[in-house]
Amino acid sequence: MTDPVAEALAFVESVEIPGPPGGFEAAESDMNPPDFGAAGEQSVAIGSQIAGFAESVPADLRRFIADAFLLAQLAATKAIESGGTGAQWYDTYVATLGKVGWTAESADRSMRVVAGGSAEVHKEILSVLALVLGPGAAAAASVIAVLKGLDNMDRQTPWITLFQRRSQRANANQFQISTASVEQGVPVVRLVGFDLDASRSVTQVLFFRFGQSDATLRQFSQTMSVDEPLFRAAGPKIAERLGAHVGEEIAAIDI
Repeated sequence: MTDPVAEALAFVESVEIPGPPGGFEAAESDMNPPDFGAAGEQSVAIGSQIAGFAESVPADLRRFIADAFLLAQLAATKAIESGGTGAQWYDTYVATLGKVGWTAESADRSMRVVAGGSAEVHKEILSVLALVLGPGAAAAASVIAVLKGLDNMDRQTPWITLFQRRSQRANANQFQISTASVEQGVPVVRLVGFDLDASRSVTQVLFFRFGQSDATLRQFSQTMSVDEPLFRAAGPKIAERLGAHVGEEIAAIDI
């Protein structure tokens, strides 16, 4: 009989991720680490992802969830570094979470061509988020408020620099928005991944910085429940494996 905890720990130990940050990228970092012990709702930047946590999510579980998101991003990026599509990136991302105690409940994918400029694309993104993240209302409101407020933020803020850098890949621009809440005693994560055509940077869209032209927007959504005992057992090993990546890739968001 297999031991799920042993399997999860072995996976974390063996999964391939990029090497630790170094050189210019590490030197320029001035991240403000999130205070996961703070009460209430919380929004955190994790690489190319903005993650919202409802008040119902315990502080230590928030930290473990943030680390798992980062591990999934790194594993997905490593998996396609020699070539691959946005869909393959998201498949690896979700599969990585599945190996450490997360169970997929529902999923959806779509592609649409949005006519108009950044305002129209921004509106489409917010519409998708309201639809997919709606059931986790409190946390959803938090991350949507971040997106709506970006136009008034300093683009040189460290977490925005991080988000922009990590969302840009060779042939696409990808970013993720997620919420986490505890529903009927079970931690539930709702994730929406967006893939923009390579001619548009994520910050051009989110900061309303391009004019009238069509943009292709691909959307990947996933709802996952968390096997809390298994995930808590894997959490410390994930943090250990990530090492210096945590300080360079996870930052508080202040709005």
